[in-house]
Amino acid sequence: MEAKRRFLEQRLALVNVLRLQTAEIDTNDLQTLVESLLPLEEKYQSINAVDIIRSNAIGEPHIFLRKISTAFNILEKYGRNLLNPQKPKYWRSVKFNNPVFKTTVDAIKGGRKILLLYGYTEEQPDGMS
Repeated sequence: MEAKRRFLEQRLALVNVLRLQTAEIDTNDLQTLVESLLPLEEKYQSINAVDIIRSNAIGEPHIFLRKISTAFNILEKYGRNLLNPQKPKYWRSVKFNNPVFKTTVDAIKGGRKILLLYGYTEEQPDGMS
């Protein structure tokens, strides 16, 4: 119970930093949340991590988990671009024909759903904006 309370406090603190955009989040604080031993359902509010893992659990665990981890790393970069006050040139859209997107985010079931959570809601012929 104490671990859950600490986790929720840490998560709220990081969310507040992101909302205010007054400082870069401390990656050590973020890593502490990632390494928490709480069940996935309690760690992730908006992303159904259990469903993503289950729907992509094909083959050897070390292979499909690496594939999911790589996709989440790319999704994190998209999220950081959205939060960055000095946004990159092409931050407004995600191109589905981008080789990195195709081989990572689009290679897992549930990757595009996370983009919807980020606010990419307008379907384009070759992506989302």
